[in-house]
Amino acid sequence: DWQDLSILECHVRDLVHKAAQKLSKSERLGFSGVTKFVRNKDSYIRTLGVNALEFQPIQQFDSTTADEYHWGYMTNNYFAPCAWYGSNPAKASQNEEFREMVAACHEQDLSVIIDVVYNHVGEPPNLLFIDKAYYFHLGKDGHLMNWSGCGNVLRAESAMSLKLIIESLVHLVEAYDVDGFRFDLAELISIEVLKQVGDAIRAVKPSIVLIAEPWSFRGSIQWDTRKAGFAFWNDGFREFLREYVKGHSAPDTLSYFVKGCLDQMAAWPAQSINYVESHDDRTWIDDITENEHFNGTHPTHNDVLRSHMMAALLYTSVGVPMLSCGQDYL
Repeated sequence: DWQDLSILECHVRDLVHKAAQKLSKSERLGFSGVTKFVRNKDSYIRTLGVNALEFQPIQQFDSTTADEYHWGYMTNNYFAPCAWYGSNPAKASQNEEFREMVAACHEQDLSVIIDVVYNHVGEPPNLLFIDKAYYFHLGKDGHLMNWSGCGNVLRAESAMSLKLIIESLVHLVEAYDVDGFRFDLAELISIEVLKQVGDAIRAVKPSIVLIAEPWSFRGSIQWDTRKAGFAFWNDGFREFLREYVKGHSAPDTLSYFVKGCLDQMAAWPAQSINYVESHDDRTWIDDITENEHFNGTHPTHNDVLRSHMMAALLYTSVGVPMLSCGQDYL
């Protein structure tokens, strides 16, 4: 249930790159390594008490070699688990290995949420060569708009774009038993498209977890998500807590965020995804440290105390708590 979620945002390779267990080089680069990692009784994840892993994008992205490290936010093929995360891409091993990874997470009572990118496409923008004006937002002179910061913006409202989004998400649910999705820069997808997408996926898996990053470089739909059936990343909670632990925020503001923003922004208690660190921007410890130049490499005593206060508020506030992988290590 959404109200029982406790999320760890993570990356396939980051989870296992330095995992304290015996893994081959190829396993440390992909899905099979995560499978062994979550099945390990001494796994780091077990110490955190989380019950959901939110993976940065695993759909095929635009790296050109298997060894290249990539966040995954430049998607080329929405239906394909990333070949670079497979032990034998030439034989498409990534398909079965991703399925087994999800199954292993389920064995350990971990839900699997996938970060998906339907606001732009990677390089080369393959849909551009089918129909540039149909699939992309263009300026008056025909140039690609760049509200995503990644070079292009998909026209998600186009009928075939919507079909592509829905069918690829349904595929991830039906073929791999994925439990939820976090939509990157969802403002560019639009609230109208998100509603249609949500209805279509819920028809296949009623329990599906749907989370929106409700902003882009163009604007925000955070208020509109209230009635759209999506939880939202709460950047207000993030900014507030960073200031609160430094003694800069008022008690009334604390009350608003601890109560899950139900006085205004959230429509139900589990709608607010509460976090203070994600893959974007500075880490928590670099942002709140007393050291100069945002350098939290050697945290001060106050940095540690502030982090303890943050964790206490994160896990007692109404809403869904989310940690970024490694954040707990400062």
